[in-house]
Amino acid sequence: MIHLDRLLPRALSCAALSFALLAVSPARADTDYTDAWFGGSAQGGWGLAFTQADYAIYAQFFHYDASHNPVWFGGTIYRVSDGHYNGALYTVNGDYYGHMPYDPTLFHATPVGTIDFNATDASHGLLSYSINGVNVLTQIQRLTLVNIPIAGNYYATISQSFSSACSGGATTDFGSLQFVITQTGSPGNVSVELRDTVAPFDTLCTMTGAATQAGKVIDIANATNACGGTTFAPLHLYDIRRTANNGIEGRWQTLPGDACVNSARFVGIIQ
Repeated sequence: MIHLDRLLPRALSCAALSFALLAVSPARADTDYTDAWFGGSAQGGWGLAFTQADYAIYAQFFHYDASHNPVWFGGTIYRVSDGHYNGALYTVNGDYYGHMPYDPTLFHATPVGTIDFNATDASHGLLSYSINGVNVLTQIQRLTLVNIPIAGNYYATISQSFSSACSGGATTDFGSLQFVITQTGSPGNVSVELRDTVAPFDTLCTMTGAATQAGKVIDIANATNACGGTTFAPLHLYDIRRTANNGIEGRWQTLPGDACVNSARFVGIIQ
């Protein structure tokens, strides 16, 4: 396995000042699950909106009652472990939307049960909830509204870890480099070139594979991984998304079963 920081001695020194100005880290404690979620094509018509702030998610839940009339619930769920959240669920009532000025004293929130979200990956999860004694367990996924392109040239920071089974033993590397991403189709096939940050901007590694999109997140389940003319174990590139400043962030990891585990997080700004 090639350690990127050993290939990038010039990049790490020349780009250090530029990336200090970013004041961001590629590491996160958890995936950001903010998005529209639903039960898949077999369960159209109901869904959730997740709004995440660090260790908490506000869940807005719209569904139907026993008479098939629309009803909605809400509540804040808190992180129990990475990808696992739970909390109380409420139903609310308040002033009529056509009444102006709105009377906030008519708002009341009544606890009706609990909600538990356990992510199986960045874009899918198990939703368990209890409402007035009715228990439901179902799978949910992000709702894709529009295809999101990720092609571009980015300056990126990277935090990359290798397990003890890798050549050179267990290490964690930090550095800066260029991500040159090309995309054919939407989401189509994606190629990620990792390049030096100074002339002649050598290509150090290339990761290529078929991409899928769920909500705001791009996933490349099986990407070829070539560095310095040598092909290494395939990688899973996941949780890839555009950021608010037109940048990009994401992660990768070797596929299950590979003794040498290579995992990384990255965040970049558009050049």
